[in-house]
Amino acid sequence: MQGSSPSRALLGFHLSGPQASDGRHIIPFYGHTFNKDTWVPDADIAYFNVGGGMGYIPTESWTSSFLGHDDNFGPNYCVPRLYAKPENVEYVVELLPAGYRFDGIAAEAIALQLLYSLDRKLASYKGNPWMRRLAEITDQNVQRVVLRSIAVSRDTYLASLREMNDWDGNSERTRMASILQKLLPDSLWVVEISSPQLFPANERKLGEIVMNPFIAVDPITGSNYDRFLFSRLPEKYLFLNKFDAGRPSFVDFPSGLKSHTPLLRI
Repeated sequence: MQGSSPSRALLGFHLSGPQASDGRHIIPFYGHTFNKDTWVPDADIAYFNVGGGMGYIPTESWTSSFLGHDDNFGPNYCVPRLYAKPENVEYVVELLPAGYRFDGIAAEAIALQLLYSLDRKLASYKGNPWMRRLAEITDQNVQRVVLRSIAVSRDTYLASLREMNDWDGNSERTRMASILQKLLPDSLWVVEISSPQLFPANERKLGEIVMNPFIAVDPITGSNYDRFLFSRLPEKYLFLNKFDAGRPSFVDFPSGLKSHTPLLRI
């Protein structure tokens, strides 16, 4: 499974050991393996970050190894995610499409902020069981939502939307994909939203937050709503409407997709 930044990156490190010279090496990574049975997501919160307020579970928690090429050994090697010693690492460079102004980690942080801005909206959609599930895992006392960031073209995203079926066989019957074709930029950050049960077991999601990757993050104001394009959730598309007393409000449109759907494949 590809996606979930950083899945395409360069790792630069210096050599170590009794006979190591002052040498350095670079390995390119282009994907990763996926371990459904990993202990990390539960243990990190239950044992090693108790009360830490992590906010969400990054999908790298289910990553076992990165797939890389080493010109000394050959292609398609599995490099365990936590193998490289931090003191040896010189740098990590995430590789992004041309023009992107912020990386996948920032995309997930922005998506998290936007998702928690939707708390009133989520709580109001009591008729959909999957929307209720999303409201539960984004509760400030729970914070168990799973986020997966993917840099993807508009056409690829919309093609997946048109072909998508939810768990009950519903498809996107509205005209939304045609409308979005005219409104969206050529490339996107898509941050998929899932739960700790759906993501590893079924490789499925509850929806996504879609952002404009060409607007740089503002480190001074910290306002990220200019980057927000829309969110697709069970039965609903949500667009930013206005700010009321400094708090954003959203307007919704219907979606034919009423339950969880497959993750993007790129």
